[in-house]
Amino acid sequence: MKTIIALIAASIALAAPASATPGEDQSLLYIMRLRHMYVGMEEANNALDLAYRVCQDRDIGVDTHTIKSNLYALVPQWKNADVEFFYGAATMIYCPETEL
Repeated sequence: MKTIIALIAASIALAAPASATPGEDQSLLYIMRLRHMYVGMEEANNALDLAYRVCQDRDIGVDTHTIKSNLYALVPQWKNADVEFFYGAATMIYCPETEL
């Protein structure tokens, strides 16, 4: 688990910060809790940072397949369905204006 957190932190450190409202953050965390995709506040913060990164990557033109592959590499305990779910949730909450 510490390795995963370190990988996520390293990936996020390279990204510019994104802005979000507390409501957006709570929406993502709520639906992740429903899927049992994280536990604890540290993992929640990492999940939020990872969601911001998804939109940043989309904004700079990284293709969907690469973003999903990166998510799977950063959080290998997620199943493909979890990666698909997280990608969809992140894009709908944080960057719905970005074209698919």
